Amino acid sequence: MKLARKLIFKFCAFVSLAVFCSGLLSVSFLPAQALSLNSSAVLATNSSMVDNVLGDGTSNQIEGKARQGMGAAEQTLKEAQAQTEGTLKQAQGKAQENFGEMQGKSSEAGSDLERASDNVVDAVKDFFGQDNR
Repeated sequence: MKLARKLIFKFCAFVSLAVFCSGLLSVSFLPAQALSLNSSAVLATNSSMVDNVLGDGTSNQIEGKARQGMGAAEQTLKEAQAQTEGTLKQAQGKAQENFGEMQGKSSEAGSDLERASDNVVDAVKDFFGQDNR
């Protein structure tokens, strides 16, 4: 649950950053066709305009933050996926272990039942005085 919350938080932070960046990039200094590109491509092609308007290094800061957010979200997602796969394998192993125990117990129960029936037959023969040979 904690991992899922962490993933959601990082995803929301990334989405917020992307929305913020797209708001910055949609200002009138960018051509209309550039808005259809993803933010990395827009920043790469128009970084000098962004830097001129918002200050030197701003485009690199924005792109760096976006990449950090994407990397953190991807890492968290991979961790959650690995944890889920591990939990699934544990459940499969436990089910197999339980099945093996059930097989062993059913085999023991069959042997016990066979011995009990032999004992009943012997007891009846003894009662009526018949030899077990």
